[in-house]
Amino acid sequence: MNRPIVLGLQGENYITLTFNLVDIPLQYFELYLDRTYIGSYLPVPVLQIPTTWFNSGHKSLNIVSIFLDGGRVRTSLFYNHHIQTERDPRDFQPGDILVASDNTNGLQPGYMGHSALIIDKNTIAEAVMTDPQVRFYPLEHFLSEHPRHVQYRPKDPNLGHKARNYAYQYVLQYQKNKNSGKEYPEFSFLPDVPLNDQWGSIYCSKLIWLSYYYGAGLTLENDFIVFAPLNLSSSLENDNRFQLVYKHPDFHFFIEFH
Repeated sequence: MNRPIVLGLQGENYITLTFNLVDIPLQYFELYLDRTYIGSYLPVPVLQIPTTWFNSGHKSLNIVSIFLDGGRVRTSLFYNHHIQTERDPRDFQPGDILVASDNTNGLQPGYMGHSALIIDKNTIAEAVMTDPQVRFYPLEHFLSEHPRHVQYRPKDPNLGHKARNYAYQYVLQYQKNKNSGKEYPEFSFLPDVPLNDQWGSIYCSKLIWLSYYYGAGLTLENDFIVFAPLNLSSSLENDNRFQLVYKHPDFHFFIEFH
């Protein structure tokens, strides 16, 4: 076998990864920005990674190839030039809550939405429908995918740090359970799983509720069947323990889940 497993070509807007699927029995591969886990992907001949992923100071893209026999090989690609971008002037603190009214799945803005919790100035924790369903993710990527969002911050910064610590450990435990074959929560809005059930199910706004409930001892009010992003936004808007940091002018929801 003379061809490498993966080749990377950096362009202005994308890094193009080309995989050798002819010579190598690849089962799936994992992507990391430096040491931050991005996700697991099924084998594809070509994959494009936006260069905006590197706006937060990340230096390398690490691809871990997992073969059919269980073997693993890591390939590291280094981002070799700096692209000047205009950074959002806001500051982001641990425990800040982002709620978006737009979507990445083609759904019209104002329906469903998404939410995430700030881990640090470059990273969020979120629950999504794709694998891995609980993950760390670049903040810059969230902001570019979800411009129509609000940002809330607890007035007591200690609460934010405690919620952040819970979310951080939750993602690590999810990854550990998933990698070891143990039971881990599936992404689901089914109302038969109580909101305070940590591992029965998970979705984006439930992760935030759990982080503040178990991490900071703070209950976010919920009078709805599920605690969807639009319900999270409504709860924070009426909670004097939180302050609004930012609101996009086009942020709004059309419906609520009662």
